[in-house]
Amino acid sequence: MLDVDARPYLNNKQSHRILQAARQVFVREGPAAFSARRVAKAASLSLGSVQHVFPTTNQLVTAMIVHVNDGYEAAYRDMAQRLPFSAEDRLKAIIDYLLSDICKSEVRKFWFGFWSLSCHNPEGQSLLRKAYQWQTNNVAGFIGAARPQLSNQACMRLSTHITALIEGMMIFTGMSTKTLTIKSPLIVELRERIWSLIDADSHMASTKRAG
Repeated sequence: MLDVDARPYLNNKQSHRILQAARQVFVREGPAAFSARRVAKAASLSLGSVQHVFPTTNQLVTAMIVHVNDGYEAAYRDMAQRLPFSAEDRLKAIIDYLLSDICKSEVRKFWFGFWSLSCHNPEGQSLLRKAYQWQTNNVAGFIGAARPQLSNQACMRLSTHITALIEGMMIFTGMSTKTLTIKSPLIVELRERIWSLIDADSHMASTKRAG
């Protein structure tokens, strides 16, 4: 979302501690109650220490969201390193990772808060668009590597549909206290639906080429 050079706070030793605390506060308290003071308390730091790194609440929120996104990027890099010779296995791993991710209560709370923030905050709205664009671009890249018969446009369309289905499942299941796992019926059905979309488009593209 943001180039490393555009994030000078990464040079500050306390920034990671602050950003972890910010995510905890955002998930626990929600965007309406989010404040630098609460983050400072959660990080066991003074308010001045937090504001020295992030002078405004908007800067703190922006950095927190980028920090969360960095976690996804690190996971993608890890899968690429662990599965370097099989693009199909990497795609399966990415989809399973995203499905497992939305089963986590804290992840769902974070995104619910992010959506709420974007409804009333122009900066939050812009960040949400960038997060979705980043996500769809990455997933499209994994699809393209696994299914080279698909055009770039087809990969982006598929990726957008997959992202929308996963986000929609979070809204549909809400904050139910029922534990969700990758083996839960709804998640299994969603996984099958995603693969049916990928396989259908891949088959169609192969048929067109053969014709």
